[in-house]
Amino acid sequence: MQEKDLTFGEMLDKLIARAAFYHDENIVAKELRMNPENGNITHAVQSPEGEVSVREFSLLPWGLRTLGPKLGIPVGYIQRCPPYLRATNVNHWFDVMSDKVFFVRFDSIDGEPKIRAFLSEKYADFPNVRLAEMLAENMDEKYAFTVSYTDDGCRFTGEIVSGSDQFSDDEHASAIWIGNSEIGQHKLTFRTMLYNKALKSGVILKTLSGFDEKHIGDKKWLAGSFKEAVISIMLHCAKNLQSLQDLKRINLEDVNEMLDIICESNRLTETHKSAVRRAIATIQPKTLYDVVMVFTAASTDPDCTPREREALQIVGGNVMMNAKRYGRWRITPEQMLEERKTA
Repeated sequence: MQEKDLTFGEMLDKLIARAAFYHDENIVAKELRMNPENGNITHAVQSPEGEVSVREFSLLPWGLRTLGPKLGIPVGYIQRCPPYLRATNVNHWFDVMSDKVFFVRFDSIDGEPKIRAFLSEKYADFPNVRLAEMLAENMDEKYAFTVSYTDDGCRFTGEIVSGSDQFSDDEHASAIWIGNSEIGQHKLTFRTMLYNKALKSGVILKTLSGFDEKHIGDKKWLAGSFKEAVISIMLHCAKNLQSLQDLKRINLEDVNEMLDIICESNRLTETHKSAVRRAIATIQPKTLYDVVMVFTAASTDPDCTPREREALQIVGGNVMMNAKRYGRWRITPEQMLEERKTA
C-alpha cells in the first residue's frame, strides 16, 4: 500500500504504528525444526526443570528466502523442494549448525507471530522508524518536502519531493529517492531524483550524489553526514533540471526501435514492456525528453510493483545521463528542414 504526500511527522506516526507488530529474538539452531507436513518452524526450549515448551511459526515468503542461504541451501532449490524434502534438508543443517545463532524477525500483524526473516548476528538493524526519525529531525524546512512511501513488510521505498520554487521548475521538482529493508532485502539508500509533477513520478540518477549502506556495523556516523548528503543531492538536482529540459531539443527518428533496444538492453520484463507500450500510446514520443517521460509515465502503471517502478525510473535516469549514446536516432538539422519542406 502506498502512502502519499505526507509530512515527515505523519510518516513517522504510521511507521511507529506498523512497528508495534514486530519483535525479534536470538534463537539457536539446535532448538529449531521444520515441520514436514506444513513447512512451519517449531521452536522447542527446555527449562532447567526439564519441561519443554514448543512454539510453531509459519514462514512469510522472505522468511524462507533468508533461511536457505543461512543454512547454505540455494534459494531457488529450497523454494522448489517439495515439503518433505525441504524439511529433510533444513533439519539436517539445523543439526550440523546446532550452535549457530539466528537473529529472527517476527511480524504479528495478522494476530499470530510469523517469521519475516532469518538473519545473522552481524546484521545491523536500521529500522524504518529510525529512518523516519532522522528525516523528521534533520530536514531543512526551506526544501518544503513531502514524502510518499511504500512499505510491504519486506522493502521500504520512498520519494521525498521538494515544494520549494528554488529547487523546481514549471514541470519538475528536486527530489530524493530512499530505500531500506529491515530484513536484508535492500541496502539503506539515498538517490538523486528529478520528479515530474504531472506524472507523479521521476527519474532516478544513480550516478549522482547519494549513498548505499549495507546493514553491517554501527550506523551512528549516519546522523552526522545525513544533512551533507541531502544538501549534495539537492544541489545536483537543481543543476540537472535544465539538463532534463535540454533534451526537448533533441529530435529523434525511429523512436519505437530505440525504445525496443533500451528495453532489451536493460532486461526489462514483460510487465515493464507492457507499461512502456501504454505510455508510448499516450505520449507519442518525438524527442529524447519524451523518451525519458515514457519511462517516467510507465513507472506509474498500476500493474507495476514498487520494485518494477524503481527499475523504470532508473532506466529513465540512465537515458537522461547518457544522452550522447542515442545519437544514432537523432534527426540532423538537414533532415528537419527536409521534413518541413515535405510536410
